[in-house]
Amino acid sequence: MSVETYQLAQCTTLRGRVLADAILATEGERNSTYGDPKENLQTTACLWQTYLVAKYKDDPGDGLKAEDVAIMMALLKIARLAVTPELS
Repeated sequence: MSVETYQLAQCTTLRGRVLADAILATEGERNSTYGDPKENLQTTACLWQTYLVAKYKDDPGDGLKAEDVAIMMALLKIARLAVTPELS
């Protein structure tokens, strides 16, 4: 554990803990594992958009269903693998 990580882990207020967790999530091991969040999120957005247009043709009717969320979460994992295939 780096000194910075240790210092962040010592936050005692809720606000400090939330901020520390955000820093660790965006600057820590997860960031180095999955790569640039912007690239990953853009890949995810493209996959989700393609799915939604193919399924709903710009008319989601009553809104998204549970199965849509399940498929979209699988697409999130696929987007991560597209950016970091070594994690498969």
